[in-house]
Amino acid sequence: MPADPAPPPIRQESDSTVIPAVEEVVVVECRLVLKEEVRLGCVQVAQRHRETVSLRTQQASVHRLPVEAAEADPPAAAPAVMQPSTRNRDE
Repeated sequence: MPADPAPPPIRQESDSTVIPAVEEVVVVECRLVLKEEVRLGCVQVAQRHRETVSLRTQQASVHRLPVEAAEADPPAAAPAVMQPSTRNRDE
C-alpha cells in the first residue's frame, strides 16, 4: 500500500502566508490481486466408432416405362413393386 502523500507545504503568496488545512479521510478500495493461474491445454484424439441406428424415414423411387414399350413386350416388363414407407413410431 502506498504511503500517504505529504501535506502541501506552507507557501507565500504576495504579502500573505498560505497554510494548508488538511483532513484525514478513510478510503476503502477493492483491487484484483493475482493469486494463481489455471492453464488449460487442448488434446485431439481420433477414435473410430461403429453404431447401429434406426432410420426415421425411408424413400423409394419408382421408374415407369413408357406406354409403347410396355405394350410391345408385356412379359419382360415386370410390375413395379413399391415398399411402404417406414416411419419411427416415436415421432
